Amino acid sequence: MAAVSVSGDPWSSARGRMAEDYLDQLSKRGSPLTMAGDAVLDQLREQFLSVLDEAAGVVHDSDRPISTTIGRDRAANGIHPSESLAAAHVIFVAALPDLSKHFAAEGHSNPTEMAATRLSEVILRRMAVAAKAYVEYLLEKAATAHADEARRLSRELHDAVGPTVAVGLQNLDLIAHYLESDPTKVGEKIQAGREAMLEAITLVRNLSAETRLSVAPEELALTLNGYLSTLGAGIRVGLNHDVDLSRVPAHYAREIFLIVREAVRNAVKHGAPSEVTIDLLVVGPTFTGVVTDDGVGFDTTVPTQSGTGLASMHERAALIGGTINIESEPSQTRVVLSVPLPIGD
Repeated sequence: MAAVSVSGDPWSSARGRMAEDYLDQLSKRGSPLTMAGDAVLDQLREQFLSVLDEAAGVVHDSDRPISTTIGRDRAANGIHPSESLAAAHVIFVAALPDLSKHFAAEGHSNPTEMAATRLSEVILRRMAVAAKAYVEYLLEKAATAHADEARRLSRELHDAVGPTVAVGLQNLDLIAHYLESDPTKVGEKIQAGREAMLEAITLVRNLSAETRLSVAPEELALTLNGYLSTLGAGIRVGLNHDVDLSRVPAHYAREIFLIVREAVRNAVKHGAPSEVTIDLLVVGPTFTGVVTDDGVGFDTTVPTQSGTGLASMHERAALIGGTINIESEPSQTRVVLSVPLPIGD
């Protein structure tokens, strides 16, 4: 509920100045919230004015929807609760002097005490609402992540393991037929069936290993380098990074590794490249991983076929709030993973 603005009312005219003073104090204190974009600044301003009006008694019994929105948005953007606590403290500091004058003008005997009490009550109530929304969002995200991972594993089993097993069984079934019609092909079918079953076993083992995989942020580059070393002598490989990866959360590092590894796998399997490179960057609040190869490329406008791993890569990126952009042309394909890093400690 917005406050009613009355022309010439000193309180109404002071509100805007107080809000800008609040944002200025946040900026001087180095709050990451002031560097998170215009939408967050507008949200900070709206919350300040809403707290101010409720504390001043201009509005009553507000349902404080902005607090719920803030709680969910900050959880979604990885903003640590400590930043919200610090911002709440600055609301108190920025609003107290003018709110005290407001109550003094209304004739209250102890305006500063009243202003402090009202501000504390309103801020604490809203913090409780925001904290509840913050936790609820994280619980929903965790549940969704588990469901997404289960769907991904199910799809991998269906798209990769299932057809491989089917090929193996088909070759084994043909053995009985060729025993009578063409015995010379029996050995060929046994070998083909064996190779298909071995491939299926490898796929299942890889999926099983992924469920147990743990990658520390500071070991991300080392782990990727280890994978590149397995590609064989026929492909030149390189990994470029000169950044502190400790800012990458531990639970992000595993997903980043799996996404980048899948991009390299796709390049080797489908692009026939002579060179594959990985670049890891952290610029401002964003981690970027780039996989570049000099293979044959592909048409990015054509829907991808199952087995390319692209759907899995997009799903994993979404789990950590990231996006994937693919640029491809003959002789070069670039897969760019962008992940916003959490703000605050």
